[in-house]
Amino acid sequence: MESILFRWPYAGLFIYLVLCGLGFPAAEEIAHLSGGALIAGGKASWVGTLAVLFVGVLLGDVLLFFFGRRYGRRLLLLRPFRRFLRPRRMRRVRLFFDRYGRRAVFVARFLPTIRSATFFTAGRIGMPLERFLFWNGLATLLSVPPLVALGYFAGDRIEIVRRILSRIDLAIAIGIAIGIASVVLLRRRGAPQARPS
Repeated sequence: MESILFRWPYAGLFIYLVLCGLGFPAAEEIAHLSGGALIAGGKASWVGTLAVLFVGVLLGDVLLFFFGRRYGRRLLLLRPFRRFLRPRRMRRVRLFFDRYGRRAVFVARFLPTIRSATFFTAGRIGMPLERFLFWNGLATLLSVPPLVALGYFAGDRIEIVRRILSRIDLAIAIGIAIGIASVVLLRRRGAPQARPS
């Protein structure tokens, strides 16, 4: 069976990135490299791929930002989110904000280990959305194109890429299932808005 990213490249990249932005245990960089390989293989265009990657990255990050703003501490108690919102990691992120201020959002885009927790914290501490979008958007503009170009120049190994991409189909399916279950759980618990920290 052919990979989702080969049959529907834009949809596959978009879904994968949104899931990564929400903290799914997978690397966004795989999507960027894969996008370049798909361009090299004639499965996608430069404009379409870059547009989907930018929108997918920003949407995933903004959703996590809003989860932090709306649910705050309550979300930390839900099992799917405990993996990347552990107390120790959250303490590190608060120190990270103390050191860099609002620029922490920019720096975190280049640090996968605290990226999701930083964006969640930005929402939780009440960072203005326009400031979050500015710093995150700037970092996205600087980080995505080089990785896409790298994937493009490695595109002559398209068969190897095809085998690698086929393995993330299961990750997409599991991530969607976890997302649906989390929304249902949040609605059942009727999680109220978090009090200001």
